[in-house]
Amino acid sequence: MSRQCVLCAAAVTSMSVLTGCGDGLPLFEKIVEHRILSAPVIVTSPHDPEAVPQGYARAEALPGETVQLSPFVVGPDGVVDAADLDLRWIACELFPGRGEFACLSESFPQSLDELPACDFPTLEEVAMSGAPADIETPCFLGDDPNPTFTIPVSVGVVSGADIELTAIGSTPGGTPTDRCAADILAGKDNLPNDCIYAVQVASVGSKARLIDWLLSVGIELDEVEAPDPSSIDDPDLHPRVTSFRVSVVDDSGKELTDPVEVALGGEFAAKPGQTLRIDTTSPESDLQDFRIPVNLGASLEDRQEQYYGQWFITWGELLSNESLDPESYNEWRLKPAGDDAETPPDGVAHLYYVVRDGRNGAAHWWISLRIEP
Repeated sequence: MSRQCVLCAAAVTSMSVLTGCGDGLPLFEKIVEHRILSAPVIVTSPHDPEAVPQGYARAEALPGETVQLSPFVVGPDGVVDAADLDLRWIACELFPGRGEFACLSESFPQSLDELPACDFPTLEEVAMSGAPADIETPCFLGDDPNPTFTIPVSVGVVSGADIELTAIGSTPGGTPTDRCAADILAGKDNLPNDCIYAVQVASVGSKARLIDWLLSVGIELDEVEAPDPSSIDDPDLHPRVTSFRVSVVDDSGKELTDPVEVALGGEFAAKPGQTLRIDTTSPESDLQDFRIPVNLGASLEDRQEQYYGQWFITWGELLSNESLDPESYNEWRLKPAGDDAETPPDGVAHLYYVVRDGRNGAAHWWISLRIEP
C-alpha cells in the first residue's frame, strides 16, 4: 500500500486534518479510526466579557486574551477523550497569505526535542516595555490535550500573524506519538496511517479591532492611525446547534414517526433496514456580517458567514455527507454499506455532525443509535 501525507480539508473549514493516506480508504464520512473532527479555539478570558452575548463564545482572539482548544475526537465506538491520543501541540506565527501548516512545514527538518518551549510574555510584561515582544516559533506548546494559552503580544501578531496550532498524536495501541512526531517533523512523505495530525488556526483580529485595542493599551504603532469605530466589526462568535430531531421515514421520505429531539450525546433506537431522517438547526440569525479588506486594504468588502455542515457515521449509509443551510437534514439508512458488518458492534452505531460558519467558528453534535431486533 502506498502512503503519502495529504491535506484533507473542505474549502471552507477552519481546521485541517493531516493523515497518513493509502489506497482503498473508506469514504470520508465513515469513521473507522480515531479522528479529530474539529478543535474550536474558544476565548475563555476576553478583555471585555460583557461584549460577548450570553450563551455564545468568541472564535477569534486579541493579544493578551486566554484561549482554549477543545478537540472533538471520535472513533468507531463513540466520542473519544482527547487525552487518549497522547497529543503534542506546536505553535507557530502564521503570517497573512500563508496557508494552514505552512509555518511549521517551512521549518522542516525539525525535531520535537529541539523545539523551544513556547515562552509567551504576559500582557503586563509587554505593557511595562511599551512595545511588542519578539518570540521564537515554531515552539512546543505542551502535551495538554485541551491546551490553554494566552495569545502573545508579539511583533508577529501585532503585524497581523495568527497562531497556527499543530496537533500530533497516536491511536491507542498504535504507533507511538514520539515516532509520529519524528516522522512528520523530518518532512517524510510516508507517514503511518494510525498517526493523528491536525492543524487549527487561532485567529487574531480583526485588523481594525486589533489596532484599536493595541492603541488603547499604549502599544506604539508606527504610521498607524486609530481606526474609525464604524470600521470595527463585531467579534467573531462560534455558531450553535440548537436542535437535533430524529424520525423514521419510508423510501419516499414520508415520516412514519413524529420527530423526536435527541440531546447531545443522546441515544435513539431503531430497527435494521429502517431509514432515519435527521433534522438539525443552526439559527440563521447567528450568521454574522463582516468585512474583508480588498485592493491591498484600500477598501472593505461586505460578507456574511455561511454554514457548512459535515456528517459522519460509524455504520450504515448517509444520503449526503454535507449540508449548507441553517435548517439542514440528512437520511441515515440502517443497513450495511461498503465494508460494514451485518450489524454494528454491540448493536450500536454513532453519528457525528460538525457545522462551521465559513470563518473560525464551529459547533458539533453527536448521537448514538441502538439497533433493536
